[in-house]
Amino acid sequence: MTNQRLASLRNELFVLFFFFLTWVVLTFPVALHFDELPGGFGDNLLWTWQIGWLKRSILEHSSLLHDPNVFYPLGIDQSNFSLNVLLAFPFAVLYGPVFAYNVIFAMSFVISGYTMYRLVRYFTGNNLAGVFSGLVYGFSPYRMAHGLGHFEIIGTFWIPLFVLYLHKTMTGKNRSDAMAAAIFFVLTALTSGYYAAIASVLLVALVVAAFLASRLGFQFTGSKWSVWLSFPSATEAKRYLKLALAFSLLCFIVLFPYVVYVGSKAPKRTIGESVLYSADPVDYVTPNYMSPIFSQIAYNLRPEIYAAAEHNLYLGAITLLLSFYALAKAIRKAVKTYATVAIVFFVLSMGPILHFLDKPVTIAGHYIPMPYLLLTYLPFFLSMRAVSRFGLVVILSACILAGIGIADLTRRIDLQGTKVKGILRKSNFIVLLFIAIIMLEFASVPYPMTRTSISAYEWLARQNGDFAIIEYPVSSLDYSSTYGTIVHGKKTVSGFAEIAPWITYPDPKWSFKVTRLLNALAFFQPDPSGGFSRQVDMQLYHSLNIRYILFRSNDYIRTFDLDAWSQAKYLVGHTEGISYVGDFDGILVYEVLETTGASPLVIPAGDQWYPSEVWADNKTWRWMSNNASLIIFNPLATPVSVRLKFIAVSFAKERTLQLYLDDNLMDILPIKPGVGEPYVTSQLRIAASSTIIVSLYTPEGAESPATLGTSSDNRSLSIAFQSIKILVEST
Repeated sequence: MTNQRLASLRNELFVLFFFFLTWVVLTFPVALHFDELPGGFGDNLLWTWQIGWLKRSILEHSSLLHDPNVFYPLGIDQSNFSLNVLLAFPFAVLYGPVFAYNVIFAMSFVISGYTMYRLVRYFTGNNLAGVFSGLVYGFSPYRMAHGLGHFEIIGTFWIPLFVLYLHKTMTGKNRSDAMAAAIFFVLTALTSGYYAAIASVLLVALVVAAFLASRLGFQFTGSKWSVWLSFPSATEAKRYLKLALAFSLLCFIVLFPYVVYVGSKAPKRTIGESVLYSADPVDYVTPNYMSPIFSQIAYNLRPEIYAAAEHNLYLGAITLLLSFYALAKAIRKAVKTYATVAIVFFVLSMGPILHFLDKPVTIAGHYIPMPYLLLTYLPFFLSMRAVSRFGLVVILSACILAGIGIADLTRRIDLQGTKVKGILRKSNFIVLLFIAIIMLEFASVPYPMTRTSISAYEWLARQNGDFAIIEYPVSSLDYSSTYGTIVHGKKTVSGFAEIAPWITYPDPKWSFKVTRLLNALAFFQPDPSGGFSRQVDMQLYHSLNIRYILFRSNDYIRTFDLDAWSQAKYLVGHTEGISYVGDFDGILVYEVLETTGASPLVIPAGDQWYPSEVWADNKTWRWMSNNASLIIFNPLATPVSVRLKFIAVSFAKERTLQLYLDDNLMDILPIKPGVGEPYVTSQLRIAASSTIIVSLYTPEGAESPATLGTSSDNRSLSIAFQSIKILVEST
């Protein structure tokens, strides 16, 4: 190796080491706690779960795309893929998912800074300019905020390399540059669906901006403006076409399967959600919300801020000054190009309507629509909720402009000053001062950390057998129970999935099944009205082979209140078939006795069912209005044939009960009034580890007792059911 190459390598290693030390300082004390997770108790747990599930899937040769242990017995599809999870895999195999998460977290800061350093050095040839821009990009408040849990969003390190080789493609003749640009575009897209969409827009914006910067001219002579646009020659156009073809072909081959899969699994959002998570113009000048020095100033300026992590787009005072300096002094095509790109993405980050100081701007009572609305007509953009993330490209553009500004400023200072060589040059001290100011502004210490050692989960991991657990409070937004599955390896009926009327999933019935099952199983917590009205049916726990019940006391009290917690403890303590195990650092564990293994189960589901009530015969009955549903779960690993058995009585008159499976009529049963009679349905076949929904309909409709004058009850009643059970057929 020549001395020149050795010096170059030493310089690159020094830059990497500088960014590593910067990470240690600006995110202290993360470097000391690789057994904990950076951030609060939230999305970081979900991404650690994904790392753990990938490890388990590969080592145990199970499905990579479906985790049956979360939301058991339904399971959950792994649709939120990120390349960062794959990068974490080898570290997870060696030292576990939490350690692996921390490695990628640290690497994302160091490598993001380094790739921006390489990009700016390409434009300027100035190492210090590259270091400054790498510092701003790699340790920006945007990255600091998303580092709290958005594991895929911190994967910003591929984007500068994509931009670098795209520029080389546009200015050179080398097809390998186009292939490299395509590779880094693919890596960017595989890191985050957000970045796939953002990089696609960046590709178009950058090509158009570079074309206009190099071929669009203005001239002012006297009182007349002249504007001209030069087009490439046929030879140039042919070369560009070949390069574009090489780029597009590689991207299509790699990304098409990914796009098809994610497109079929990703939930669709609404415009209303993207409004909440859009940027505000002042986000770019509001100080870092995580700064120990400036955070209070930021919150005082923005007291009504919503989701501060999505608004932490501060560029830094020095970055802004240097960017404007570049615009004023540096006569370069790159300045025009990235000024244009910055404006485009600044506008797009504003989302569907314009905001200012966290409030929509209106004219004559009407919102001001923004260009982002046009993107929502394209595939995948409606799946984007946090539109403010387009601001990353504003940060990237500002880094390039600031780097060009530093290179021009230091050149002018060196020309005017005394001829001093090496590090003692005055310009170097100025850049180091700029770096120090940025570090002061961007420091987010102490960086929040979350303990991942949960003694109840570790105890469960030591319990032998294949069984399930349920954790209270029961919720479909449960970070802890999802993460717990990679610690104890057991099935849990809870999990984390955003379920709301405005979020549509590829399987629209999945969220319906999840919410209804959780509602049926949550005996020991208040219902939506605040009372403990759910019937305690331990047979449901037995059917799902639930062996342990966990009560996270702090979460329970925070979700409900102390009075509800007292009632829950009393109720579970007086329920037969449950035995207290112990208190594991605030998590109370109970054992469900006499579990005999999983079996098919049925639950009433839908708003057409009324709460259970005890009649004069001391039996528990439940009325339906009409068009009610029964969900039948088969948690077994083999298909089964079953029949429904129940006792039913019709209100006031005889009714016909029609049972449908997938819109196909399977049974017609005459239900008489007066005294309940037993009924058994036709045979139903349920595949292994799956569910079916049986719809109940009576053509005679429902009536209210108040209408008939028999009572003041205004409910619309048709048929009441008692003791709905599953009969498993022998095969």
